[in-house]
Amino acid sequence: MLARPLGGCRLIDLAAARVEGWPRGSTAKRLRCYERNLAAQGVVGWRHVRGQDWSAQVLEELGQIEAQSWIARTTDGSDAKFLHAHQRVQWQRALSDPVLAEMLCATILTLDGRPVAFCLDVDSGPCQYGNAGSYCQDMAPFHVGELVNYRVMADAIADGQGVLDLGSGFSGYKREMGAIEAYHLVDMLLISSPLFAAVRGRMWGGAPKVAASASTALQDGGHAGRAGVWKPLPDATGSGGV
Repeated sequence: MLARPLGGCRLIDLAAARVEGWPRGSTAKRLRCYERNLAAQGVVGWRHVRGQDWSAQVLEELGQIEAQSWIARTTDGSDAKFLHAHQRVQWQRALSDPVLAEMLCATILTLDGRPVAFCLDVDSGPCQYGNAGSYCQDMAPFHVGELVNYRVMADAIADGQGVLDLGSGFSGYKREMGAIEAYHLVDMLLISSPLFAAVRGRMWGGAPKVAASASTALQDGGHAGRAGVWKPLPDATGSGGV
């Protein structure tokens, strides 16, 4: 068995946040400043999409945000989720299942009706998983990505959920929001031939000897510790209804 680490995943203890209150004074002041600056540019609106609200048009709007994001402008776009038509077709197939459509929820921030940022989450009940998110690069000075991330967390707290799993990667903003590293992801590849495993390991980036430690890492990983604390973020000035 080959194994290679994929990074640590960060969680936010929403139950603790709900009990202890949020935000810190400095955080509240910063977010209010961002909201005022954005509202000065036009009419701010929030949209929440899940269940029967999903449509091809919504998927296209998410793709439009990605097309104007740093992902499309500085990479080959392979990490995008909605940028290409064939990707949106796959999402439409998944959303044809009413159970999945209800679990998948998008939070979209708009300015004068233009979608400028989004987060896509999977709601499993007690735990909500951050799946994807992006923002228009020209709106970066107004911190729209940060605003939509905090809105998602505030709504999850208000909805009574216990944990927000932000996944791996881009740990800087997650730490700032109070997320702690709770477990590690390990990519595993089962190969019956030891010889082929040794050859494949040099190409794939894993090694057979890593498998034991990877297994230990999986056993040791858990949702331990507690995260930062917040309370629901109020609507931005001039925003539309949710």
